[in-house]
Amino acid sequence: MDVYLHATDREGWKHAGSVLRGLRLAAETSCEAILLTESPVEELADIVAAAWFFQQAGGRPGKLSVASPYPAASWIAPVRTAAVDRVFVVPQRATSREPCLSGLIEVPRELCPALGIQVLRDGTLSVCGQSPYQRVLSTQNFASRCFSDWSKCERRDRV
Repeated sequence: MDVYLHATDREGWKHAGSVLRGLRLAAETSCEAILLTESPVEELADIVAAAWFFQQAGGRPGKLSVASPYPAASWIAPVRTAAVDRVFVVPQRATSREPCLSGLIEVPRELCPALGIQVLRDGTLSVCGQSPYQRVLSTQNFASRCFSDWSKCERRDRV
């Protein structure tokens, strides 16, 4: 998990160096902070703890967000309960050392309950639980299907 900061007087996001340093700077300044995680299921307790520390340091609601290439209600619901209002999908290829945080897609409050994560030995995949074969999803599927029109997806019993 990494923290990136964005100041209103600068362009782009800058790596904070460490999670605690980034949370403190965001709480004490006008910077926004985003927690970037490639392992949201495994790091869920750390994400929730980071949100708690941010609040304890005086961080204002709306200044802390979370981003991951793998959206799923299983980890997003507890994060939102921890007072993180905004959750984003970051394109999978952009999670290298210098992520492209300008390509973020905001996860709506209502997202498909079948959207899930499958953690494998060699990586993580976003999967559709409505598909009988746990269809692997791409970033394009999130915005067009899982975030907007998910109620129209084919149900498992009709496939």
